[in-house]
Amino acid sequence: AVVSTQSTGDSVYALGDCARIENNPLAMLAQVANQQGKYLGSALNSGKDKPFKYKFLGSMAQLGTFDAVAELPGSAKMCGFSAFLAWRAAYWTYSVSITNKMLIPMYWFKSYWFGRDISKF
Repeated sequence: AVVSTQSTGDSVYALGDCARIENNPLAMLAQVANQQGKYLGSALNSGKDKPFKYKFLGSMAQLGTFDAVAELPGSAKMCGFSAFLAWRAAYWTYSVSITNKMLIPMYWFKSYWFGRDISKF
């Protein structure tokens, strides 16, 4: 959100959970803050102050072993095993390093066959 100060006319930027747009409130989610951060970076680098537009990328949650729910852009909703596969695919593709992309499936395999390690807190 961009706010102009009354006394000096300077713009003040607020991002993430502390930002509130009066006519278009947004949820306090990481994808909102991520898009706002990219918007602010481009606004500061280009000097242009276009209004921020949020694009819903979807929402997913794993509910247990082989069970999940997903709400995708548009009106698509999924549940069950297909949502579980979509959640795992999204989680794996958002991993940055090659090391994590190799370790994550191994951790999934280990937790499936041997259960979760609950000895460490």
